[in-house]
Amino acid sequence: MGAIVEEVNERVITRTKLRVALYMFAIDFIDPSMSVLPSEDLLKAALVALKSANPSLGIAKTHARLLETYPTWTVSEKRTRKLLQHEGLVLNGTPTPEVAVYPSSRVIHNLDVHKWTPKVKVKYFDKRKGKGLVATQEIKEGEVIWREDPFILAPEWYMPLFISSIPNQ
Repeated sequence: MGAIVEEVNERVITRTKLRVALYMFAIDFIDPSMSVLPSEDLLKAALVALKSANPSLGIAKTHARLLETYPTWTVSEKRTRKLLQHEGLVLNGTPTPEVAVYPSSRVIHNLDVHKWTPKVKVKYFDKRKGKGLVATQEIKEGEVIWREDPFILAPEWYMPLFISSIPNQ
């Protein structure tokens, strides 16, 4: 297993070096006055190569070295910082975890849904899906299972405008 991981890591490093080498070869044919916005993959490959050669450099110096190495690139320090942090290449930083964000949802246990309809019940599925109504009986097509009166809530500063827009009778 360890040999496979080493081989994969070596291929990734080789592929990264190849991308950077291809770019360095192509840079000879680019007009120096042209500005290039590198792709995320190419920028990531260049930053990985720079940080592996100079692991002690901070964000600002890595960014400066990047612009020295690739003078036609237009890259902000903010973009450099984000990529370095995301890849875990900053000495005092940690990789930003990609955490899934779910809406908060809870069931009100003392809510009696049966006073509106006996055909459904409230069910909490999980953190990702949340809660919902589930049929407890067969529901025919077109059958009304829930009816409620409309409710309007507006801030106090809005009410005079709302009232003044109602035509006089």
